[in-house]
Amino acid sequence: MRKLFLFLALAALAGCGDDDGYNPANWKVVEAFNTKYPNATNTQWNGQLGFAVATFQDPQQNNELYDSEAWFGLTGIWYMTVSDIPYSALPEAVKSAFSASEFAEWLIEDVEKVERSSAATLYVIEVESRGGAPEQEWDLYYAEDGTLVKSVPSDGPPAYSPVAPNGTIESYITTTYPNATILDFEREGGITEVDILDGGVVRELYFDAAGTWLRTVTDVRPAELPEAVLQAIAASDYATWRIDDAENIVEGAGEYYLIELESGEREVVLMIAPSGEILPY
Repeated sequence: MRKLFLFLALAALAGCGDDDGYNPANWKVVEAFNTKYPNATNTQWNGQLGFAVATFQDPQQNNELYDSEAWFGLTGIWYMTVSDIPYSALPEAVKSAFSASEFAEWLIEDVEKVERSSAATLYVIEVESRGGAPEQEWDLYYAEDGTLVKSVPSDGPPAYSPVAPNGTIESYITTTYPNATILDFEREGGITEVDILDGGVVRELYFDAAGTWLRTVTDVRPAELPEAVLQAIAASDYATWRIDDAENIVEGAGEYYLIELESGEREVVLMIAPSGEILPY
C-alpha cells in the first residue's frame, strides 16, 4: 500500500521511534481497533504524525484478505482506513463510470478504498497509459455512486487525509449546502479544500487557515453555460475555438466563469461574468 503523506503537521506520537515493534500508546486504541475489526489478522502497529496506525489484513467477501491501514487518535477515535482491494470489489456504479471514461483502456495499477469518519467513502483507481510517450499515471477518485470527484497525476502524494475540516468549515457547509455530502478534504499551504456532492454536482470549496470561506469552484459542461456567456464567446475573437473546460467561480468579489478555449495547439482563457461581460483576466 502506498505510504500516506499528510498535509497537516501534527505533533509526533510520543515514544513511536522506529515503526518496528511499536505498540500503541494506550489500551483505548487497541480496544477501539479490536471492536471495529474483530477478525483482523497479522496486525502491526506504528506511529505516524500523531496517530496510532494499524497495518493488518481483514477478511472480506469470499474470505479474501485485504491489506489495510487504520488510523486512530490516541484517545481511541477512529479517523480513517485505507484498503487495497481488487477491481472486482468496486461498486458496480464505480466500475460502470470507469468503463465509460477516457481512461477505460488504460492499465489499472492499483485500487484503494478510503473510508473516513468525516467524509463519504472514496474509491481510488490508479491507472497507467498503454504505450506512447511520455508514460502517464493518474489517480481517479470516485464516490460510491460512480461520481468522479477528481483526477490527479499519480506523481504527487495521495489527496486524502484522516484529519477532518474544523468546526467552522463544517458549519459553513451545513448552512450553505444543507443537503450536501462531504466527499474529500485536504490541507496544503494553509488552505483547506473540501469537495462536496451537492444535488449530483461536485463543488470545490476553499477556506483559509482560520476556516473562513474563500471561494467555490464548480465544473460546468459547455452546454450548461448561461446563454449570455455563450453569446459573449460567439461575439469574441474566439468564436470558432472549442471550449475545452469551463468553471463557475463564486468568491467575495462576485461570480464569474473561467472558460478555456483551444484551437489547434493554441489556448486562451476568458473570464466572463454571468451577464456576458468579458472581464480582465
